[in-house]
Amino acid sequence: MALAVTNLGAEIKARTELRVNQHTPEAVVSDIIANSKELLREAGLTPEMLLGVGVNVPGLVDSEGGIVEKAVNLGWESVPLRELLQPHFGVPVAVIDKGDGGALGEKLFGVGQGCSDFIFITIGTGIGAGVMYRDVLFTGARNAAGEFGHISVDPSGRRCLCGNVGCLEHYCSAQAIVRMVQENCPPGSILAGREDLTAYDVYLAALENDAFAAQVFDQVGTVLGKACVTLIHLFNPRKLVFGGGVSQAGDLLLAPIRKAVKEFAMASSRYDVEVVQAGLGPDSGLVGAAALVIDDFLSTF
Repeated sequence: MALAVTNLGAEIKARTELRVNQHTPEAVVSDIIANSKELLREAGLTPEMLLGVGVNVPGLVDSEGGIVEKAVNLGWESVPLRELLQPHFGVPVAVIDKGDGGALGEKLFGVGQGCSDFIFITIGTGIGAGVMYRDVLFTGARNAAGEFGHISVDPSGRRCLCGNVGCLEHYCSAQAIVRMVQENCPPGSILAGREDLTAYDVYLAALENDAFAAQVFDQVGTVLGKACVTLIHLFNPRKLVFGGGVSQAGDLLLAPIRKAVKEFAMASSRYDVEVVQAGLGPDSGLVGAAALVIDDFLSTF
């Protein structure tokens, strides 16, 4: 979990990352409250100077009500997150889906600037997407658009926590990368026998020319690219913007995505589609959540 303090220009002034050991709403809220105080001090601010709190959550979010309707990887359902946070901070709290927050951040401050139609895809513990359509965030009839990680890419595949079978995030998320290595790592790889493995470890191994690690990213990128073809055919975007921790692998991941898009997308749909890394790195969602709060604050004047 990442926390940040920004100014009114959504520039990050202090940032930290936390390992979350307990995923209950109460435990996560407690972690946010406890660590925000230190973060404000680091930024040279007092709690009284805080104007608002923006929260970026992976899952289905009712932004108007500040409720996390369902977050599969957290095990959350109908969590009134705004209601849990607001009494502690005493300022407005905005809650937004991780994919939507990332799309908003990139639209305002990243590679989405000047681009009316793009799709932001976040790849971390899970996979999500935010769709920017004609300069407007497309959230769907019930704020459920962008659940890209839960499209089925293997009808006979693994059972997902969402209840579906063969979901994309079981093959392309950070957890999926680790599982692929644990289940298939050959003795000759520098990853062989490693414990407490992370997707970042696999990335580092690939940079050290470990053939198996590079093959893992090639396979993940190919599956992702084929899935992205569906997005391209449905929305005809100008850009596919990749954010989240796994996207920091850069061309190790993006090159096979581009190759799959070129091979499987209709020529008329893929024409001029750019496959790019998020301009804000892993912080697209943080900045997007902050921008939402800032916009609400400035609209009061």
